[in-house]
This record gives sequence, structure tokens and C-alpha cells, in this order.
Amino acid sequence: MENNNTPQPGEASFNQAGYSQLRLHNLFLKIDELNLNLGAWNPYFYSFNYNCIFNNLISVYLTISSKLTPEEKKEMDKKREEIVNLLSTNPPHKTTLDCYNKKISMFSKVSLESLNKLLLYYRVSLEDLMEKYKMGNPNKDSEGGFD
Repeated sequence: MENNNTPQPGEASFNQAGYSQLRLHNLFLKIDELNLNLGAWNPYFYSFNYNCIFNNLISVYLTISSKLTPEEKKEMDKKREEIVNLLSTNPPHKTTLDCYNKKISMFSKVSLESLNKLLLYYRVSLEDLMEKYKMGNPNKDSEGGFD
């Protein structure tokens, strides 16, 4: 009896689109969970939640980037650089030494709010691109995803 599940030459043995959608789903679950307290220290990742969110958004970008045009990639790179620039020049948390030479963390609410806006803008832009290329969950007007 012949096995009909054997891939033919030039045919993938699994559906990459399904794995990509699962990966995106899991990344957005992490982002949403971390966003509950954007400025909190995350001992599991040994980083602040906003850094974890940014890294997960970069993973979303890397997952979908093969479908993007050079112009879209350039635009997303500009948005990413804005976030990198803010984190390097005016981070929400700065570590300094107090008068007893003990490390203290200083918090900037204004910087965190600015970062939150940039992260949200980056996320919405990614979701718009995912919708454009049908890489997210299909809605009633679209079919497929990662076709």
C-alpha cells in the first residue's frame, strides 16, 4: 500500500505557514502579557518588560520580513531605529550611584510614555503589514494567510 503522506519532489513535508502563524500568535501573547506592566523588571528575562516587548516585536518583524517590499523594510527599519535611539539616549530607567556608591535606578515616566507610543506605533505598523499580506488571522473579507 502506498503512503500518500510522502512529499513529492519539490514539495515541503510540513506547512510552514501554519508554524509561522503559531509563532506570531505566541509572540503577540507574550507582548500582551508583558505590556500589562511595561516598566517592570522581569526577573525571568533579566530585563525590563519594555525591552522584552521590543525584542518580541523584532521577532515578529523577522518572521514577516520575507514578504515585505524593500520600501516597507526601510520604513520599518526607521521606526525600529527611533526606538533604539530613545532607549540609548533617554531610557525609562537609568542606573546611577548614590552618595554611598550604591547603585540606584532612576525612573522617567515621560520617557516610558514616549517609548510606549513608539512601541505601539511599531506594533500597529507590523499588524497592518500582516493584514496587507494576509499573514495574520483571516477576517471575513480575506482568505488564507501566508499563501
